[in-house]
Amino acid sequence: MRWLLLMSAIALTTSACSGSDSDPPAIDSDGVIAFVSGPESSPALHVMKADGTADRAIADAPTPAAHPAWSPDGTQIAFAGGDDLWTIEADGSGLRQLTEEAGRNIYPSWSPDGKHLAFASDRSGNWNVHVLTLRDLATNQLTDAPGFDEKPAWSPDGHQIAFSTDREGRPELWVMDADGAGEHPLISPAVVGTNPCWSPDGERVAFNDPRDSRYTIEVMNVDGSARRTIVSKVGSAERPIWSPDGRSLTFYSDVDGDWDVHTVDSDGKHLRKVTDNTAYDGQPTWRP
Repeated sequence: MRWLLLMSAIALTTSACSGSDSDPPAIDSDGVIAFVSGPESSPALHVMKADGTADRAIADAPTPAAHPAWSPDGTQIAFAGGDDLWTIEADGSGLRQLTEEAGRNIYPSWSPDGKHLAFASDRSGNWNVHVLTLRDLATNQLTDAPGFDEKPAWSPDGHQIAFSTDREGRPELWVMDADGAGEHPLISPAVVGTNPCWSPDGERVAFNDPRDSRYTIEVMNVDGSARRTIVSKVGSAERPIWSPDGRSLTFYSDVDGDWDVHTVDSDGKHLRKVTDNTAYDGQPTWRP
């Protein structure tokens, strides 16, 4: 699913317009990032400050944990644990199982009002986008196409859901209304990409371009204009997620042979490695 080629010689650089490595990193030390860490086959849910300090595991969250997503009010984390979706309070209390369906349920994305989760599931035989209502745990399947419809991302105004699909034979960025109506490419012609993420102001989209078996991090306006490569490399730099102020992105990369969390300014400056250990550190997401 990850259109990924691990290579023995890996290099990571920011775009040509980025600042020098000696420039001070633009990191908000008061920010908080949730991520997963541990053996790649069974990582645990963690939180840390955005500068990499105060790392702690959320002990009661089931493992393997994947795809954490903060609630809009910053009090809960939704995540995939095993084949199901869960929520847990940021302090580790209040664990709640949301799905008990056959099949796998991954990539939760909160609606801006905090009442729903969009997610991807293969419960119907193909990977499609669904929405779960947190009040009663009712689910509604939004897409129904062969192949992979996955990695949903709610727009900040709650009106649309962007997602990745390979229904045309390659990974592309599509969008639909929040009720599943009006599926279409985000822009025309369709953008090759995966892992879409709206900026907090709804004006830009960050995503991965996986062509040639390598991920770059791209940012463009929602109409497709002003596209820029923010991080380019040989290897992988995955799942860019915006900081709450829209000034930075967090992602994870195997640039040094191990998966670690990184941050970079949204203009490509101040690339910084936030975690540095031999464990798998990945799938970071900023607390609102």
